[in-house]
Amino acid sequence: MKLSNLTDKPRPALRYQTLCVLIIEDVLPHRALLKRMLKKLGVMQIYEAGNGEEGLAMTRDLLPDLVLCDLMMEPMNGFAFLRALRVDHNRRTAKTPVVMTSAMSESGTVMKACVLEANTYIAKPFRLPQLQSAIEYVYPHTAGTAFTVKRFSGTAETDNKWFYNAPPLRQQ
Repeated sequence: MKLSNLTDKPRPALRYQTLCVLIIEDVLPHRALLKRMLKKLGVMQIYEAGNGEEGLAMTRDLLPDLVLCDLMMEPMNGFAFLRALRVDHNRRTAKTPVVMTSAMSESGTVMKACVLEANTYIAKPFRLPQLQSAIEYVYPHTAGTAFTVKRFSGTAETDNKWFYNAPPLRQQ
């Protein structure tokens, strides 16, 4: 048996129609765009929150499979949301996969999101293929993956798009 057969096992196709996704975004048009993108992927259970506080409460109540969270919001921003989520007393809530989305793509901002254990970070503006890649990269969520940085490539439009996989969650 070839070594490549052992390491290149295809991942099972993600069944988007079974996912429950929470969007935390304060700008209504951005939230509507994310919702349309998710619907195009086949996601049927989509919930929305306008800020981190609302999103944290909804995450605790809904236990979504995935959270898409903006960074810059008031009164609770994406960093504060992540900080509160990762120390939640409910272990399942604390391990909820989070894809951070923001127009802020400076390395310091991205690294802070990774330190706070965002699973993935994608820079706005992004298109459906970037969102799909980010979702498929983190879901199903597996603790224990190493920190990696991947760069989208191919077209001039996607050459500056990055997404990051954060360090594994702390074991409690």
